[in-house]
Amino acid sequence: LRELGTTMHKMADVISLHESELRKSLQEQKALLREVYHRVKNNLQVVSSLINLQATHARNEHERAALRATQDRIHALSMVHSNLYDTPQLHRIKLQEFIPQLCEYLRRAQGDAAANVHMAFDIDPVQSDPERAVPLALLITEVVTNALEFAWPPDAAGHLEVTLKRDGEAGLVMVIANDGSATDAVSPESLGGRLIHAFAKQLGA
Repeated sequence: LRELGTTMHKMADVISLHESELRKSLQEQKALLREVYHRVKNNLQVVSSLINLQATHARNEHERAALRATQDRIHALSMVHSNLYDTPQLHRIKLQEFIPQLCEYLRRAQGDAAANVHMAFDIDPVQSDPERAVPLALLITEVVTNALEFAWPPDAAGHLEVTLKRDGEAGLVMVIANDGSATDAVSPESLGGRLIHAFAKQLGA
């Protein structure tokens, strides 16, 4: 019994040492992953700044608008990585926090033209992995930007609402609605229309 007890104590020491090494390795991996997210976010912000600089030298408003749209898409990606960097788990984004942040950025990006647009959100507590958060962020960027640009006359008051609700065990239903006029600004053949279709397909929607 004494020999058995000694053996059990040795085994417990080995297991404890192994667990300690695993915890240390996990912390190192988390630190590396956090650094990756941080660097990706910073690099995307540099690209966004370069595009903004290019937009100031655009030859016409059409070219300037295209560069701004590209800048918004890049910023949406940057916000995904920024949120991943700030979460303890490093692999889950709280959509109830992320979506309002993204939409508010898009509203501010429109400048004074969208200053009187009020936004409301009704989002269930949902967490998403990066593989789904990225196409979702880009999809929201396309739809919300289109509404802010075309649904109301410049400087007009408006209301835009985003809802995201659970539907059964694994499903979600998202609705983006506004009280402005209906537009055909994003047709299925346009770049925005094709992107919306592509992102929805990525999400299995």
